[in-house]
Amino acid sequence: MNAVHAEWIKFRTTRATWIGLAAIAATVAGTGALALYVASMYDGADATRRATIAVAPLEEMALFVAQLVFAVLGALSLTAEYRSGLVRTTFTAVPRRWAVLAAKAAVLTAAGLLTGVAAMAAARGLTGAIIGDRPIPEYDEPVRLADLLVGGPSVAMFALIGLGLGALTRSAVATIGTVFALWYIVPIVAMNLPAPWDDRISSIVLTRLHTELAGVDPAVKYGDHMPSALLSPWAAAAVMTGYVLLVNLPGYLRARRD
Repeated sequence: MNAVHAEWIKFRTTRATWIGLAAIAATVAGTGALALYVASMYDGADATRRATIAVAPLEEMALFVAQLVFAVLGALSLTAEYRSGLVRTTFTAVPRRWAVLAAKAAVLTAAGLLTGVAAMAAARGLTGAIIGDRPIPEYDEPVRLADLLVGGPSVAMFALIGLGLGALTRSAVATIGTVFALWYIVPIVAMNLPAPWDDRISSIVLTRLHTELAGVDPAVKYGDHMPSALLSPWAAAAVMTGYVLLVNLPGYLRARRD
């Protein structure tokens, strides 16, 4: 618990943490601005045009930014210590490498869970209040609680992937570049693979797992151009856990040998 407390002090007193949280808050505000635009466009359209107006769930913008922010924070929680030399103090105070990584993981997981749910809920509440009772798809029915709660595990997963890659590479640039490729490039490549591999690979990319964890079929939620989900909520949770273990175990083994 002393190690967890020390890591919590580092996390909450680091400038990067507050910059990242400010970016998430700004994105939530941005979803409100987009909702205002959609509402004004709907109000100014005729009946025929209104029937064609649709908008993707704007709260997912806040989720995507939170995922990237916490991946960066996860990476910096260790790479910044290697860069500054503080890691010598950390490992002198807590020689057991697994205890250090576990303490960092505990803090990142707790912060990611809370931030992911809060960002999703705040963005959905703001955009829903602005759009109001306008019959716009995705906003013309009550929001499912599961759709908001899965933001927490998703953000925590990205934070732990950032931590594991940071422990493995000890480079913030390499870690952030790898996470961005997994977040943006891999899903695009997967969607353009020949059938049935497009569905199979797309079902396990990082940015799809939160919808499957909530039991939502992306093809139904976003349109027929999206691959259909193949994973159940339990399978999605298992894949998320597998990603975390896959990157953190090699990172721990390298830290243990230095």
